[in-house]
Amino acid sequence: MPANRVWLIRHGETDWNTQHRWQGHAPTSLNATGHEQARALGAYLRDKSIGMVYSSDLPRAFQTAQPIAAGHNLAPISDMRFRELNVGVFQALFPDELAALYPDELAAWRSGDMNYAPPGGETRNHMLDRAMAGFTDVTEGASTDNIAIVTHGGTIRLMLPAICPEDPKLQEKIPVPNTSYTLLERGSERWRVVELTVTPHLQGGAIGNTAESSL
Repeated sequence: MPANRVWLIRHGETDWNTQHRWQGHAPTSLNATGHEQARALGAYLRDKSIGMVYSSDLPRAFQTAQPIAAGHNLAPISDMRFRELNVGVFQALFPDELAALYPDELAAWRSGDMNYAPPGGETRNHMLDRAMAGFTDVTEGASTDNIAIVTHGGTIRLMLPAICPEDPKLQEKIPVPNTSYTLLERGSERWRVVELTVTPHLQGGAIGNTAESSL
């Protein structure tokens, strides 16, 4: 049966998040705060009847998925289609380094062109195509009504307008804090947002800095 409720989740905090370094496909792991955030989210979702947990294969996402899955006696299913954007030469750079080394490329990126790829990276459209193919496959092929997908901020920000194209609030840039979730429900073959990038499990921000950070 297809899934009709999806918890779309951003990974927990990493050191590169706090340093505002561009992560992209870098295999960064959660820091201590990120692990605490992930455990808090896992505890919060324990009673939500989640039957399958999917995750980007990058460590920061998979480590976030593990306590969520464990709370339901599950193991996370890795799917590289839910990775963050491949940012090519931008990866691992600090903002001031990026501005100094690649000013023209950064300006092209900031233009929002969906078909622009940083050198060595991928376009937003390519990332969206793979992420949406993953979303369709796991929602249509699910053996349960409720699933969780743990992914990345940039991925979520592009996926949501594609999943719910008629929702006007999704047409603007959406803050996606670490371990925030968006709850999606499907009715009459159309998805709608029930909760948008919320963090009730973080006790009003007491667990770490939930501010938006770089890719």
